[in-house]
Amino acid sequence: MNERFIGVFWEALKAAKKRQRESLVFSSIDETRSISVSSISHFVINDHIVKVYYNNEVFDFTSTMTKICELLHSNENFVRIHRSTLINIAYIASFGRKMVVMRNSDRFVVSRNYIGDLKAAIKRWPYLHSEIVFLAWHRKRKSEM
Repeated sequence: MNERFIGVFWEALKAAKKRQRESLVFSSIDETRSISVSSISHFVINDHIVKVYYNNEVFDFTSTMTKICELLHSNENFVRIHRSTLINIAYIASFGRKMVVMRNSDRFVVSRNYIGDLKAAIKRWPYLHSEIVFLAWHRKRKSEM
């Protein structure tokens, strides 16, 4: 085989795998959707019914949180904050003691079992970390006045 062909083939294969990771396909009883991972703000599960929130839309499908976490294991943007909630930290507006507020104003309780994971994830995002530290400092200063 031609070395140039092999090189082009491997590059195309890498690109296809990258595109595959950039979107996920979810299926319900009567519908299948391909959703861009970067557009997903969070997942909430109740009785194996998963709701994925993305681009101001919601899609329901059947799965487990463990399976969702496995799908996203290589994506550092997602962090589990409760046994029923997985969030994309890029969509956090603010968080306080045991509470996360998303940009769409949804609020979630952070389980004490997952608070360490959330703090570690936020530290990986310098912009988000500095913004949240500023908000905490501002609230503290405001309460001292």
